[in-house]
Amino acid sequence: LTIARSVTALVGVGGTLSAACIATLDPKSLWDLLLLLVGLLGSTLTGVFLLGVLTQRASTGGTVVGIVASMATLIIIRNLEPAPVPGILTSAVGVVTCMAVGYFASLLMPGPERSLAYLTVYTLHKKEGNL
Repeated sequence: LTIARSVTALVGVGGTLSAACIATLDPKSLWDLLLLLVGLLGSTLTGVFLLGVLTQRASTGGTVVGIVASMATLIIIRNLEPAPVPGILTSAVGVVTCMAVGYFASLLMPGPERSLAYLTVYTLHKKEGNL
């Protein structure tokens, strides 16, 4: 019961703080704000997933660089007037930026050698001993 009360209090405080932040942002509509947040977080997460599944070179450092580049690109695009990319397509820009920058950064900052068996589309049928 103590845990339930603590979680309820935390969710209540979090909801109140979120509402206060949204009120200070003065969004044109809640839909625009939702697209902004989903585009920023969702496209970056999708880019990380695709980078890991579709390449064999992804490293931790390269992925972090891709995340930062993707978020920075999306914030810049969102603040440009007039918008160079229509609303929902900014997510596609975020995915492509995360994958491209993350891949090239992974080439410059390779990670440790390890088995990728069953982790990428290229290694689905390789045995555990092969890299």
